[in-house]
Parts: sequence; C-alpha cells; structure tokens
Amino acid sequence: MRIIVLFSLIMCGLTTGYSQPDCFKELQKLTLLNDSLKKQVIGPLNDSLLKVKVEYRSEIESFNGQLSALDKEKSAFEKKIEMLESTVSVLSIANGIKVTDSLKIKVDLLAKDLAVSKEIIHQKDIQITKEKVLADNRYIEGEKKGRKESYDRIKEAYNKPFDELIESSTIESVRRDIFLAGNVISFQNKRENLLLYLHSDAVLKEKFNDWKIEKALSDLNKLEQTTLVKNLSEKLQQYKLYNDELISTIEKIIEIDKRFVANDVEQVQRMKKQDVLFEISEYGKGFYRLVDYPYLSKLVLDLILIKSKNVDADISHLKEKL
Repeated sequence: MRIIVLFSLIMCGLTTGYSQPDCFKELQKLTLLNDSLKKQVIGPLNDSLLKVKVEYRSEIESFNGQLSALDKEKSAFEKKIEMLESTVSVLSIANGIKVTDSLKIKVDLLAKDLAVSKEIIHQKDIQITKEKVLADNRYIEGEKKGRKESYDRIKEAYNKPFDELIESSTIESVRRDIFLAGNVISFQNKRENLLLYLHSDAVLKEKFNDWKIEKALSDLNKLEQTTLVKNLSEKLQQYKLYNDELISTIEKIIEIDKRFVANDVEQVQRMKKQDVLFEISEYGKGFYRLVDYPYLSKLVLDLILIKSKNVDADISHLKEKL
C-alpha cells in the first residue's frame, strides 16, 4: 500500500495527464480502503476476542489459585502420611519386642490418624479433579462464546453486497474466516467467489504471465458481474499493454544512457535527467492507471529512484523483470 501511495505522489508531480484532483481522489480511495480493513475486519474481531479473554480470565485465574492451594494441602498431608507410616513402622517393631498397653494405644491412634489422613488425601484428589473439570469447562465455554461472536460478525459481513465485501477483505482475512466459522454452507459460495476475485486481483501484483491472466479472466467470468468484478477484468485485459509499453519506455531510457554519459557535469546531468523524466512522464500520461498494477508501479518507482540518485545508473536489470 505504501509503495502505491508513494508512486501516486511521484506520478502526480511528473505527469500532466493525471490531474491533481484525480490523484488526490486515488490516494483518498487507497487510504479509505486501508482504514476500512482495519476498522471493519481486523479491529472488531480483535476486540471481540479480547473481551471474551478478559471476561473469563479472572474466573480461570481463580480456579487456578484454588487448584494450587489444594495441591499444597495435598502435599502437606502426603508428607504427614510418610511421617506417620515411618512412626507406625518403628513403633510396631518396638511393640513386637516389648508389648505394653500404652505403646499399643499409641500405635492404634497413629494408625487411625494415618487412615484419616489418607481419606483426606482421597477427598482432596476428588476435589482437585472436579475443579480442573470445572476450569476446563469454563475455558471451553469462553472459547465457544468467542467463536460465536466472531461467527456472528463474519455472518453479518458476508451478508453485505459482493463489492462491499471485496473492499473489506484480503486473502488472509478470508482464510481466517474459514478457521473461525468453518465450512458453513451459507458462507461457502460467497467465500469461494471472494477468493476467486482476490486471487485474480493478486495476478496484478506479479510479473506478467499470459496463462495466469487467462485463468484469472476465466475465474472472473464465473462471478456475478458487479462493478468491481468488471473493473478487474478490464485491468487484467490491459495488463499486457501496460507491461509492453513499460518495456518500451525502459528501452528508450537505455538508449539515452548509450548516447551520452553525464558523469559529474552538472548541466549535462540536468539535461539527461530531463530526457529520462520526459520518457517516464510520457508513459505516465498514456497509462495514468498504472497505480492499478502494483508490480509495474514498483518497477517504475525503482526506475525513478535509481535515476534520481544517479542519472547514469544502469537499469537493464529492470527490463529483465518484465
């Protein structure tokens, strides 16, 4: 997005065919699209998930605190049992050597204490198990509620007209919707159509390829012919023309490089830079919708930046990318 906005600003300054109001409208459109993605899709979903996390975090932390306390109590009783068993064992041996009433009573009392402690441990184990199940259930409940809120938001979004849905979606956001909402039949067709459009649009971000263009156009023909779908079809059909003309422009600039070298002579540098910028501006005037072709826009931006730094710099590598 930054590259296209920066390129738009540069081309507005270079060309006369692309009027200033049109430039600002284009920049405004790009900015609004970026804001729309953040406000309508990313932000609300993040807020929804955060709300659920906060709502259940205190409960889950409370459960975890109770479990920790129970574990400590259990450990204390286990140590007590070990001590009692050791004492009973020693006293039993002593009792076997010399039996007295007081010793027998003491052994019996310790044995009862041991039995009681073991029962307490058993009850603690049952309580810990119950608390863990309760905590797990609350976590699952919170997760389900979060998914339901996300599902409701996605459902509301997918009920919008197709063009509005396109403007607020990316391939990544649709994939996230698949993860959150699953394969819901009511969403499936629109989601598949949306992916067809977005993948077709992504072709403009890649090096020109006849086969990919033909496939993208074929996919778009399967969709409802809304304004954005028709516009994208037109862009794809024009991609070869924009690409070929950019090759021609770069070749003209390479010829300028061959004719003379500016070196450090300021006047020659200025004249050569004017010739180079003239070729770029001529291309911009004839193909003022270049902002619709991100891959080509990036190359033109690279061309401008390279020649702005050093008007004698070699640009043959840019032609190889076309």
